[in-house]
Amino acid sequence: MSSNQIVNSLLQKQQIKQDSNVVELYLGKLGLSCLSSLGRFRFLQRLWLNSNQIKSLVAEDGIKQSFLRNNHRITELYLQNNELSDVTGGISHLRYLQVLMLQKNQLVNLNAILHELSTLQALRVLNLFDNPVVQEAGYRLLVIHHLPSVALLDREAVTSNERKKCRQIHEPEREEVMSSIAFGRRLGAKRSLERYTKSHDQCGTTHARKEDPTPPSGRHNEQSLMCYTTMDWSRVPLSEQRRFETKIISPENLIVKFH
Repeated sequence: MSSNQIVNSLLQKQQIKQDSNVVELYLGKLGLSCLSSLGRFRFLQRLWLNSNQIKSLVAEDGIKQSFLRNNHRITELYLQNNELSDVTGGISHLRYLQVLMLQKNQLVNLNAILHELSTLQALRVLNLFDNPVVQEAGYRLLVIHHLPSVALLDREAVTSNERKKCRQIHEPEREEVMSSIAFGRRLGAKRSLERYTKSHDQCGTTHARKEDPTPPSGRHNEQSLMCYTTMDWSRVPLSEQRRFETKIISPENLIVKFH
């Protein structure tokens, strides 16, 4: 029985007549090795394909594209306990995906997996345990570094210490800057500032000189001169006087010297 026949049989049992009404679809434990396109279910959000024999995410209808290519609304995808060795081209378009279960498969290329999942900024929960990829050195920190949105990896919460360690390994300069300004502290700020200034000097960028706190010789002995202007309103001509061209008296200047 093909995957289409199985799906149609399930819909009949559930008395679902319109594909647009399908939001959840459970196809687990049915012995499936491949699937036809599920694009008919445009509003599908949660899909279970666990505990089958699926070896590829490419549709069986010969178009060499993912059978999920038109299911852009999926938020939860359960593919655990299958025979997948690669997921390239099958998941990266699922921009709303939040939960992805890939444990207990045969995934071997960690770089390919991280590249495929790098576009999934909504991804929060990811399982990859019981795959050959978890044996790679630094596996967990690599995943945390390349997929910063993931908060739960292999059933363990991602901690702030793990994120900090990732930055120390993969982004040491960024971590140094962040450490220097965290909570208002200035740890190593002078060294960071010197390196910043040096790099800008090499690029020919002009920056402000440090002000010399020592005043020039004799400056403190100079006299300050301030000028104030006062106005005697009794000497300002009235409107009638202006009409007869009465001479306007300029205000007096008062000069005050401070020693």
